[in-house]
Amino acid sequence: MYVKSKQKKTIDFIFSNGSVASFSTELAALVNKFNDIFGVVNNMLTLNKDLLNIYEQFLKEYLESTSKYQVFLKYSNKLFYLIDKTYTNMNLGTNMNVKEDSTYTLNINLKESEDLFKTSIRTRFFIVCYLTDDSMDQLSQKEMQKYICRDMINNGTLDKLYKIINSIIMSTYPTKSGKKIWDLLSVTTGYTSDGYALRLLSSVIYKALPSLKPEENPIAYMISICKNEVDWLLRTNFGIKFVNSTINNISVNENTNRIEEYEIYYRSIVKVCFEPIFKKYEDLANKLSNYNAYTTVVNICNPLIFKIFGINSYHISLDNNCLINLYCYDFLKDHDPDKTELLKLLTSASAISQDRKPLSDDIKAYAQSTIVSRELGKYYKFLNHANLKKIVIESISVLYQYKYVDVNTNEELEINWFKFIDEFVDYLRKVASEDYKDFINSQVERMYVTNVNVD
Repeated sequence: MYVKSKQKKTIDFIFSNGSVASFSTELAALVNKFNDIFGVVNNMLTLNKDLLNIYEQFLKEYLESTSKYQVFLKYSNKLFYLIDKTYTNMNLGTNMNVKEDSTYTLNINLKESEDLFKTSIRTRFFIVCYLTDDSMDQLSQKEMQKYICRDMINNGTLDKLYKIINSIIMSTYPTKSGKKIWDLLSVTTGYTSDGYALRLLSSVIYKALPSLKPEENPIAYMISICKNEVDWLLRTNFGIKFVNSTINNISVNENTNRIEEYEIYYRSIVKVCFEPIFKKYEDLANKLSNYNAYTTVVNICNPLIFKIFGINSYHISLDNNCLINLYCYDFLKDHDPDKTELLKLLTSASAISQDRKPLSDDIKAYAQSTIVSRELGKYYKFLNHANLKKIVIESISVLYQYKYVDVNTNEELEINWFKFIDEFVDYLRKVASEDYKDFINSQVERMYVTNVNVD
């Protein structure tokens, strides 16, 4: 079974006889997302003794061999058969959160997404072969990945992913001129759009694929990783912010330009704003780091983060994403402490509920009427009324499908969803209005002073 080691950036495997193999990695996310990645591996090894026995034989022989790829080839067929069989018996991937739209030629459908997730599960069993100090050589890694991803290759999913990534790259622009930017990059840095698309595809397969979660739309997650890396490349080479052509959510506002004027770089944001939050809430942050914060970060924190920094939360490079939740929690606790349900969600561990249910009609109706009564549309004029309702209710619906647990007591928290809706809509209104102006301006000024000092 895999366990987190006491040593930094190290993962241990405990064999049935009690012996331990340690694997070091330079990829912090591998340790930070340990439960997401290795939890399902441990469950599968526990449920299928044949899989456990063969896998332990494979690991022992792999660690002792100088021809590691040959060991992989020796055991791969049997391991893949047992992994896929256990995957099917556990009904993994049956709750895929995928939006199918046949009008888009590059839409990855449910069947293709299921193959993608099955590949993600297979990959986790062989992470030691390409992301640790016991990795194969580079050529062998590529051959192994072709074998692991064979279903994705055969059904065209990998080709679709590449085309989607290339589309993301070519849609980056300051004035809708993506090709010109990449022509310039080609001359100055050697990066071409096609070459960088291949590099991103490799990065997604190697780094993002092992941590996919079906209930959180695996396709959207992988695309967000790509957008993050593209934005970082363009920002570091040109020193300004390039905007992707897709508007993600209601976070967009007219104050983006003043943030760009201050040249806020990711490293400054992390150092100035999030390192103090970790020090202030270190014990809670360490506990929350064992859980996935994606849902609350995206659906609650994003509007405030964008208002302050001019970027979405997934652009902030943090080993521990719960710090974004704690940043917003710290703000609300001091400036809007009556938001008790919001505060509760921001400091809890979230896990997908086994009996996921859509919003009940009365909760949905209450959300719609609250959006109208609080005149939310006045503050998000770039969205029509129907789209605003759709975005807000979709966020509430996603949050509603999770259960929330107190990390100190491990007890499930009761959420008053009607009160949450009141607080959430009011929070969105205040973010877009002048109610939080003093705090937001202080954070912007803080970033400005820091960057002036750095320069």
